[in-house]
Amino acid sequence: EIEKIGNEAVFVLSPSDLDIALYDPATLATGVVEAAFSYGQANTNVQITAVDVIDQQHPGAFSAVDFTSPLTLTSPFPATEPLNIEFDRTAVAGMAIGETSTGMVEVVWNEVGGIDTFTNTLPVTATYYPDPTLPTVFTAAVDDNLANAANWTLGLPGHPQFTGTIDIDGSYN
Repeated sequence: EIEKIGNEAVFVLSPSDLDIALYDPATLATGVVEAAFSYGQANTNVQITAVDVIDQQHPGAFSAVDFTSPLTLTSPFPATEPLNIEFDRTAVAGMAIGETSTGMVEVVWNEVGGIDTFTNTLPVTATYYPDPTLPTVFTAAVDDNLANAANWTLGLPGHPQFTGTIDIDGSYN
């Protein structure tokens, strides 16, 4: 439930932080922010007049897509309206697997017929992951005394990792 404070409509964005996952070799990925409102004292609808991504770590990498201003929300919470935020890896020269890019989603809105304009923001992060369909690679190194193959790792960066020790007799833990 959205809690009313004062006379104006209450406007919220969910989630509070947007995480966009981009998997190699893709260059585009989209995340969704849900917008919702509750009526203020005047019981008027809300309209979104702008959706932008500001303070971008890599300018031009993020953009709002499929948005036309003004977007009028006519049904209060629990109804929501999706706002699509796209990340374009081609705007980030040399972005390597495991790297991220950040920005702030900014949504400008007002009550229909009102004179005040309000702004809500939330952080957005895009992370570039390896192709999840690639086979997992096992790596290990044998120490100088051939006592064991110390600290093996099984998995891909950005995914669950499993580690342990393989003894020279072939047992492992």
